[in-house]
Amino acid sequence: MSESVYKALADVTRRRILKLLGERSMTAGEIAEQFQLAKSTLSGHFNVLKAANLIQEERRGTVILYSLNV
Repeated sequence: MSESVYKALADVTRRRILKLLGERSMTAGEIAEQFQLAKSTLSGHFNVLKAANLIQEERRGTVILYSLNV
């Protein structure tokens, strides 16, 4: 496993995001509803997860759909 994967998994919030995405793909807004964090903070978590290649995003118009990268 790469260092970026360990960094991504070291944070409880990112592990919770992965668990949510393990159930189904979700929009950024749907994920944000599960946390009491600023959207900019969640965006940072998404960037770390994407850098570790653990999640992928798909833009659908103005919405971004996140899913696990399996």
